Amino acid sequence: MTRRRNASAASETNDCLGSDTDEKFGFQSGSDYTLETFKEYADEYKRQYFGVKGATESIDFRDDNREKRLEPSVVDIEGEYWQIVEDPTDEIEVLYGADLDTATFGSGFPKASAENKISLDPCVTQLSPSVLKSEGIPVYRAVQNPGEFVLTFPRAYHSGFNCGFNCAEAVNLAPVDWLPRGLCATELYSEQHRKTSLSHDKVAREAVKEQLELYFLQSNNPRLLRWQKFCGKDGVLTKALKARVIMENKRMEIVSSISNVRKMDKDFDLSTERECFLCSYDLHLSAAGCECSPHRYGCLSHAKRVCSCEPSKKFLLVRYNLDELNALVVALEGDLGAVKLHRLEDFGLVLPMQLKLLEEPKIPWRKASLNMRDH
Repeated sequence: MTRRRNASAASETNDCLGSDTDEKFGFQSGSDYTLETFKEYADEYKRQYFGVKGATESIDFRDDNREKRLEPSVVDIEGEYWQIVEDPTDEIEVLYGADLDTATFGSGFPKASAENKISLDPCVTQLSPSVLKSEGIPVYRAVQNPGEFVLTFPRAYHSGFNCGFNCAEAVNLAPVDWLPRGLCATELYSEQHRKTSLSHDKVAREAVKEQLELYFLQSNNPRLLRWQKFCGKDGVLTKALKARVIMENKRMEIVSSISNVRKMDKDFDLSTERECFLCSYDLHLSAAGCECSPHRYGCLSHAKRVCSCEPSKKFLLVRYNLDELNALVVALEGDLGAVKLHRLEDFGLVLPMQLKLLEEPKIPWRKASLNMRDH
């Protein structure tokens, strides 16, 4: 292939570029644009590209305005796009911006943190829908117009492209009923050494905090119905946390040779995301380290590969021990006596006076831990 055209795709600022000397694809920094100059570039390229290609019967002709006579329809642009993907005759260079700082440029999905940032994984595997359909895989198509939202569900392969000058925003949503799927995704990403777009354990922690607060303030609180849906013995949040505890228990067995277990500082990952040096697994709940490398951490599965030192020199950091995690599960099931034993300060909760009067739960914690292992 030879490079012949530059194609404008979206109103952000990175280059997706194909090299003249080899067939590599990647992202490199492009020129600086203002919103106005980028729109001018995009509109001019669109006019020239489809002008060179020539008008067809499917193009929307508008006799009252010559500027719009060569304006292609969505169907035209889509056909050209998949033609490039399926049977490329030209090498296309696309101006496409990603990772804009929404604290500076604004967001349609504002959040409290000033560090909110759009994070788009590079636009690297592209498969034509016709190939998928030929294999019996269902394919659905949607055209998103300004002001509209498109939701993609967990584990759904999706792709898209812009039909010209455009500014779009993608955001990851994590409702409570996503947590079981998110747990599976976290493990899969770890196997593939991929970074997660958000911390499953942080999301779970916030969900637990909110649900406990609802339960504490249950009188005359209409949101209590949400607690009843997510918690209790059969609640989706309870089941997700229980599965996470079982998984953490298995990981702890892997590092049984490391006896130095320390309590993780509550600010361990406050200012920066802590990830396994090898597989990028989120380290919000636990981490392994060594005195020889104070800033290098691994997940429990890769604790032995943090360094070559003896296990006696290594240490584990845990945000909660297994008894505390099991206590939290029991609390979500509805036994608020378990909350009395849990470290509520870690959740920023204030124990109501009536809960302080509750007796200790009758379930022995050591036995509860063993039961969790047997599930």
